[in-house]
Amino acid sequence: MKPALVVIDFIHGIVKTGTCAAYLAEHYEVITNTNLLIEHFRKQHLPIFFVRLAFNKNYDDMPRYLPMADSIKTNHKFILGQTDTCFIDELNFNEAIDTVFNKKAGDPFHGSHLLEALQAEAISDIVFTGIATDHAILYGANTAMTHGYKVIIMSDACGAATQTQHEQALAMINGRTSKDILTTTTLIDKYPYSR
Repeated sequence: MKPALVVIDFIHGIVKTGTCAAYLAEHYEVITNTNLLIEHFRKQHLPIFFVRLAFNKNYDDMPRYLPMADSIKTNHKFILGQTDTCFIDELNFNEAIDTVFNKKAGDPFHGSHLLEALQAEAISDIVFTGIATDHAILYGANTAMTHGYKVIIMSDACGAATQTQHEQALAMINGRTSKDILTTTTLIDKYPYSR
């Protein structure tokens, strides 16, 4: 059993100025718990993969029928290198050592080469944390499960635009793509992973 931590979309354009800003201002524990998980995985020398929504400046890597495409392009959002694609300062992210994947849609596997990295590391379990539970976490959990990974969702290290959306997404994931929806404390106590 070899786990990897996948940390999704803790970027300015979503966390500070986007759809999840109000939720995370009210539920700061999501960021705190994510940092605890990052620290836990680092201490055990286990892989951590950071994933963010980011496009090139002409958007030719954007899915053709992405529903939000017009809004993103009109507002010049999520262009790689701009502030809205940068990880937030509060996140325990270290550009010098951390691996980053740029996704092209809600699913963290879409266009990011994350799957290839997980396969290269012989990962068996994926621990998901991030924003938003009802988009990237939900879609990522399903993709991971269909590729044979054990999916673990960190309920207190994920968030959405509202508490209702967060809870509905967890309910959809529970029993369909994962039997393991845990709190940060439970994972750290229950799974003292070691390499």
